[in-house]
Amino acid sequence: MNAREFEVIMKSEGLEMSKSVLIMLQEAKQHHQNIKRMAMYKRIPKIAEYIKKQLELKDKAIWEALGVAHLEKKYGFKLIEDRNEIIIATYQCKEPHSKVAQEIRNHVQIMMEVEKESKSFKELQNYFEKVGT
Repeated sequence: MNAREFEVIMKSEGLEMSKSVLIMLQEAKQHHQNIKRMAMYKRIPKIAEYIKKQLELKDKAIWEALGVAHLEKKYGFKLIEDRNEIIIATYQCKEPHSKVAQEIRNHVQIMMEVEKESKSFKELQNYFEKVGT
């Protein structure tokens, strides 16, 4: 799937771009960059396998980003941008230990971890770019 197809799906399904979705798309971008870097060597069988795997991982990351967008639409809030208010609200609701409240908190926590990993990855990437120059 490419960026245009992703945008068409987002628009046609009434989904919004959020920080959570962008973070998920960063992984797809990294796989796309890996594919571009190795494209000139695609005639080598092992590299062709690597490119195929990276393409699969890229598509998976894009579908996961769409899944996050669907989840945010279902819940009616953004998992990262609105997380503090949502966590408080799930504890202040009538049944804070209900399956739904726990599920919402789990999804918010997962996105917090993904965001944290994303920041760590960027810092590491920036470090190696500086060292390489």
